[in-house]
Amino acid sequence: MNDTQADRAQAQLRAGVYGRLSETYDAAESVPTQLDRGADHAGRRGWTVVATFKDDGYSAFKEITRDGFGELIAAIEGGQVDVVIVRDIDRLTRNLTDWNAFEKACVRLSAYTGGDLDLSTAEGAYYGGMETLRARRESAVKSARVREAQDREAREGRRTGGGERWFGYTRVYANPDKPNHKKRHVMREDINAAEADAIRDAAMRVLDRGESVASIARDWTARGIKPVAAKQWWPTSIVGTLTSPRLAGPREWQGRKYTTTQWPAIIHVDTHERLVKLFGDPARRKHVVRAPAHLLSGITTCPKCGKGLHYRRHAKGRADSYACVKGPAGCGGDRDQGGIAGGVRDRRGAGRAGIPARAAGIARGGRPSRAAPRGTAGADQGRLGTGKRPGATIPTGSLTGPTGSISGSAPKTTSAPRGGNMTGSPDRPRS
Repeated sequence: MNDTQADRAQAQLRAGVYGRLSETYDAAESVPTQLDRGADHAGRRGWTVVATFKDDGYSAFKEITRDGFGELIAAIEGGQVDVVIVRDIDRLTRNLTDWNAFEKACVRLSAYTGGDLDLSTAEGAYYGGMETLRARRESAVKSARVREAQDREAREGRRTGGGERWFGYTRVYANPDKPNHKKRHVMREDINAAEADAIRDAAMRVLDRGESVASIARDWTARGIKPVAAKQWWPTSIVGTLTSPRLAGPREWQGRKYTTTQWPAIIHVDTHERLVKLFGDPARRKHVVRAPAHLLSGITTCPKCGKGLHYRRHAKGRADSYACVKGPAGCGGDRDQGGIAGGVRDRRGAGRAGIPARAAGIARGGRPSRAAPRGTAGADQGRLGTGKRPGATIPTGSLTGPTGSISGSAPKTTSAPRGGNMTGSPDRPRS
């Protein structure tokens, strides 16, 4: 192929532009700006932009599900995109798991602030992996510094900036005229008289009168007492508000409480401890109706951290999945149901025969069928194999189900003994 043919082939490339931003800052390049500059870059190179992908407000350091990134990988594997345009490699990913998935799918990567990488070559893949490691280290160092600063602020009894206003308090800013609330500096927290009275009244009614939390939620809704961010009160949000340590004065951080003087207390410490003891009593939950249990929740484990996976229901347009708890109890990873069977270890033993055949259908993304016959191989084989019932036919032949086939001898039929012969043989005719 001569130079003219190579240039013509380059001009016919189909480009996909990807933009990502963890949080929105004034100094950062927004996602729309990244997409526009990526389209301009494609125009200068003579490429045709066939699709754009974005993840606004998602971190690339944590191994979490990013819809835009997943759609990009699917478009590449489907043969719809020939080259991917990004601002920098760290906009694409900051962890090696996502980078490995991208490297296997993509052939060419173009950064409009840098150069091109041919991922089909060893050098291109190596450089892209090294840039991903550099970005990962940068995020890890920044995360460690933030945690150290938050721990220092907590030990000294100072509050951290940002976040929503606390229910029961009113914030006093040093620069309230700033249009961006993230740039405002909180001087102190003053008591909101109406909300504080509602908190004290609710604590008295729950502790002294034995009223339910649901009645408190209905009363606050009828009186027009609204939560800070949510649309309405729920019993769980009422319990979280009443048991918050800040209402009694201390600041809680990583399970420990620190004395502070930056905001006044609304309730007494003894009242707070009584509320915590009341709502923490396991006897209060004996009549709670549990959410629908899912077969693999708590049984399967995360392949990354080894903690239990739990069922997660998503909004319309996205398949439900099994996910790892985010925080100290897990890594926050998310796996679709199709990857459960092959990528997740069973805590009770790989290939355990005790999991019914219906589990395989759920693991592949389906739901258990209510119309399925009760005498299927996964369920009835264990039930019928425990003993013989008079007149029952035991299906010990070849059974085929979602988990495989079970082979055995031909079906056998047991007959009920007649008369009073305990040996099971038929009675002789009387003379």
